[in-house]
Amino acid sequence: MGIKIKPDIVEIILSEGIDLRERGRQFWGLCPFHAEKTPSFTVNRDKGVWYCFGCGEGGEVIDFIMKLKDFGFKDAIAYLGLSHKLSSKHRKELEEQKIRKKLIKRFKQWQECLYNFLSDIYRETEKALLSCQTIKQVEEFAWWYHSRPIVEYWLELLNGDEDQKLELYREFRRRGIGL
Repeated sequence: MGIKIKPDIVEIILSEGIDLRERGRQFWGLCPFHAEKTPSFTVNRDKGVWYCFGCGEGGEVIDFIMKLKDFGFKDAIAYLGLSHKLSSKHRKELEEQKIRKKLIKRFKQWQECLYNFLSDIYRETEKALLSCQTIKQVEEFAWWYHSRPIVEYWLELLNGDEDQKLELYREFRRRGIGL
């Protein structure tokens, strides 16, 4: 027996008591995973995925049930009435999905860590530079003064689009710079 086709994600979410409103090709509602007043939870029926812009959670119907019910994968499959006997192709796809999610999570953690690190250094050094009262004190911070443009550039990239962030990440990896 092969894998049964996944159930309609919109129907499953509605059946779990989450109110969704259709807007164009998307369905929107309040996220069941965090408190919010305006809808940030979106469902794409065509792609069979959900995503919350508020908490950053997302995935397919199985991921939704796993998170909502605090189930493991097998329990979510059983709850949805899907076959637990996955083909090797589907098993490989699921494994690749998990790896992708881990990499994205790791990248976002790196991005946040680097941004906080650079921001802290920038603020503290600005304070120190402003408090300098002698040339000798200013000379001690000359290295910072001359490295400010690169730090400002990195901060700008971290606030930029995903391609810029990814390129910065790759550059740090190439140079062996880690946080």
